[in-house]
Amino acid sequence: MTGCSSSWLNDSTHDVNYSSFLPTLSTSSLYTNKPNEKKRKPAGPLPYKCGVVFFYHIPSTGGASINMWLKKYSSPKLYNFAYFQHWKSDFHSGQARDVSHALESEKNFTLGMDKHVEGLEADEWRLAHCHINSMYLNETEYLLQKWRSTVESQGCHMINTIMLRDPLSHALSLHKVIKRKRSNIEEWAAFLKNPAERGLWATNLDFLLYNKARRNPHNAKKEEKVRRAMEILQRNFDVVTVGDHDKFMNSVLEMTGWNRIEMPHANTFKGELNFTKKQVENLQKLLRGNGDLDFMDAVRVRYNGYLDYLE
Repeated sequence: MTGCSSSWLNDSTHDVNYSSFLPTLSTSSLYTNKPNEKKRKPAGPLPYKCGVVFFYHIPSTGGASINMWLKKYSSPKLYNFAYFQHWKSDFHSGQARDVSHALESEKNFTLGMDKHVEGLEADEWRLAHCHINSMYLNETEYLLQKWRSTVESQGCHMINTIMLRDPLSHALSLHKVIKRKRSNIEEWAAFLKNPAERGLWATNLDFLLYNKARRNPHNAKKEEKVRRAMEILQRNFDVVTVGDHDKFMNSVLEMTGWNRIEMPHANTFKGELNFTKKQVENLQKLLRGNGDLDFMDAVRVRYNGYLDYLE
């Protein structure tokens, strides 16, 4: 386990040269993907015979349903696939932010994944669930590349997956945990006014890049964040969907050849959330300034055929 993550978890901004903690990529090379780059293509005929299905779970995107669906395939009564996860919930407001809490989680997840991708049989599938404080892709993308290389060296395939959600819908839905986080509606999204401030929740874009670690440590502009996020998706993720669980499920089944098991609905909020027109407009403005609206447009163009009829 490298020590490159400790500085990214610290809320302090002084006396730290963050660029020195990048593992293999220089600051100038972080944002190099071109708008016309295509999504990853299958590495051979489908379905694959063996491999690891890896799910990067962004909170409040319907990921609990996906995780429960994947875990069904680990049931001894069905496929009995080996399943691995390690994550730690984020801190509530008022609690001390212990850096060791997140570092321990990242270390344990990394060590567990290193073992999880080794020793695959020629017809074996395994499952992995990456969630809060498991890993921080902006600086540990190389781990995805290492695990893919390990799996492919055994003649199998790594299938990295992610579910995203419309930015405004995602941000509004996260208001359901305000009381649990000991916050209020006035404070809840205020951190987005500062491009590097850490909040009690994370947008699609920020969770993909930083998970719940230090947000935007390089103080990057929103355009750079969007380019970097699209680069990570294009280079590493095989299944990228926006709020479409059927498409997610069908894509995984096409690649794996597994028998179909219907996806359950999990962690569904049954309460009521009310917002004023001004609150919604303000949140939309903050999400635009953070880069989330541009990011989602780019994802829809590349992965959902958005505006293809204009070509």
